[in-house]
Amino acid sequence: MSMSAEAYRQTIRERDFTAQVIAEAEAAGWLVYHIPDWMYQSAFASWQRTGNRAGRRWPMRGFPDLVLSHPERHEVLFVEVKTRYGRQSHEQQRWAAALVACGLRVELWRPADWPSIEHRLKGAGE
Repeated sequence: MSMSAEAYRQTIRERDFTAQVIAEAEAAGWLVYHIPDWMYQSAFASWQRTGNRAGRRWPMRGFPDLVLSHPERHEVLFVEVKTRYGRQSHEQQRWAAALVACGLRVELWRPADWPSIEHRLKGAGE
């Protein structure tokens, strides 16, 4: 028995959903900036090993998962990707608020939002 597209979207892992968003964005002409989990974890491990960080927080904590830029539309979009039940951390909320305060667009995308995400990426959601 095969799973419906909607049922799949309810169970997809965040990294798989992120990969799906990236593929759709690139196909629609967006430039995509994303730090993959393995790179983030490697950089974090390196940061932990180095001394000289007393009183400093991990600098990448909370930054949005994706930065999308569409050169033809002159548009930049920051996206936080979450699973169905994923919650934004306090740091993620702070980053989103700071970026919005600067006049930038920040969006939270979940698998259930896929039809509107596709619509947005293809240019119809401005």
